[in-house]
Amino acid sequence: MIKVSVFLTRRPGIGRQEFISYWTNEHVRLVCSLQGFTSAFRRYTQQHPLESPEGLPEAPYDGIAELWLDDMESLGQVFGQEVYASVVVPDEEKFLDRAKTVMLITEEKQIIKTADPKP
Repeated sequence: MIKVSVFLTRRPGIGRQEFISYWTNEHVRLVCSLQGFTSAFRRYTQQHPLESPEGLPEAPYDGIAELWLDDMESLGQVFGQEVYASVVVPDEEKFLDRAKTVMLITEEKQIIKTADPKP
């Protein structure tokens, strides 16, 4: 299983709440509407930052998107599609500073798994 972590930085001039709202509502709606684009995703999550407790440094990112795919071939199929370049990238430019947004592609290795809490 391949995991893609995208560390997002908002475009200058966009406030944190406006960024989160656009990413969570508009961008997700667009991406999920693209036939065949999301079919390779096993899972997709967004992580929105909370205020750091006093004394802890804040990360230089405004959020993290995580995508799970079966293999590198699936990853290439998703990001290599014409629709990514022609539809998704222009939408990302509405809210992201793409020059400061970075992607980390990994193979997840689980170290600890606890039992689900009982209801």
